Amino acid sequence: MPDRPTVMASRLAVFLLTVIGTLGVAAVAPTPCQACSCADRSPAEARAAADAVFTGEVVRSEAPTGGSSAALVRYDVRVTRVFKGTVPAEVEVFSPVSGASCGRELTEDSWVFFARRGVGDTFFGTPAGGLLVTLCDGTDLARNVDLATLLGQGRAPDPTLTGASLPTAAGGTSYLAYAIGGVVVLIGLAALAQFAVSRQRRRAEPH
Repeated sequence: MPDRPTVMASRLAVFLLTVIGTLGVAAVAPTPCQACSCADRSPAEARAAADAVFTGEVVRSEAPTGGSSAALVRYDVRVTRVFKGTVPAEVEVFSPVSGASCGRELTEDSWVFFARRGVGDTFFGTPAGGLLVTLCDGTDLARNVDLATLLGQGRAPDPTLTGASLPTAAGGTSYLAYAIGGVVVLIGLAALAQFAVSRQRRRAEPH
């Protein structure tokens, strides 16, 4: 009969391999629909968390071809005023296609954007320097926001910039990199657990 350390090591190895398999599927498969949950955030907190705050008019959009709820819609925006960050006169803004993934549907209207810069995360499709908005960041129709009180007068967009010259998020790391790193760590732990199981079994064998 296997001793207690061997049984525990075997169970740990099975558990880690199951987790690795689950994470592996999640890293390559389309993101399933799930409820979007947002923490309450004041306008000041929304501004502090954003890389760029600006108003602009959505002039066109392009839907993604993938079936994932996290696939990104691209919106072409004509910027009118900038309140934080470096923003050109015309910029591409991205948001998940589904509200289940916290996607913000942007109609062809004037909006105030509280955007985060992408880090070139190919898993979610956000290009490096691209601006991402969601249901949770404070982005709203401009007519619903008291801009002068909350954001001040702002400034005109930078006419010398283009969307391609936007900076990327400083020190950012893609979600895919985190997922791969987690899988690598778990594989290492599973290998150690399996080694422990094999070692215990060899000790238990009669000589």
